[in-house]
Amino acid sequence: MKEKTKYMIYVVIFLVVIVLLNFGYSFITHKLEKVQNRVNQGSTKKEVEYKQAKDVTVQDENNQPVQLSSFKGKPIVINFWTSWCGYCKVEMPYFSEVYEKEKENVSFIMLNVTADDEEEEAKKYIDSQDLSFPIYYDKQGETAYKYQITGYPVTVFINKDFQIYHVHRGAITKEKLQQYIDEIK
Repeated sequence: MKEKTKYMIYVVIFLVVIVLLNFGYSFITHKLEKVQNRVNQGSTKKEVEYKQAKDVTVQDENNQPVQLSSFKGKPIVINFWTSWCGYCKVEMPYFSEVYEKEKENVSFIMLNVTADDEEEEAKKYIDSQDLSFPIYYDKQGETAYKYQITGYPVTVFINKDFQIYHVHRGAITKEKLQQYIDEIK
């Protein structure tokens, strides 16, 4: 008798789990369908509300303070990088090439997060490369903190109205870099 009771309890528990899994699956599927319907309805760029970019102060190559807002009125590309980051090194030539093409139309802030790097190592890396763009430094990590940077590289695209258009986490290809720049111009 005890074995039959145990068996019945297991069957009931099994059925309850099946019902709960089915309910959970139906609930999640329904939510995903609602999201997909909203995506499929589409939205134009004018309907999107962009977050205001945070005004921060960084140091230029001469250790002079530079405010991000001083670039306002022109699209801005901020690339957060460190000298020890392999992916950062991979994308640097792309930035250099696109910078040469777009430097009149777009401000490039190639920002070494010196708080997570050694300034001397960063300078050694810069000197060893044929980089055409200016380098800026986030010595205390305040800019990385305000932009919620948790890994490298990260590229932030800011439109001419000083609004964050897109945040690209991880290495970026030259084609994607150009695409986002074309979208914020």
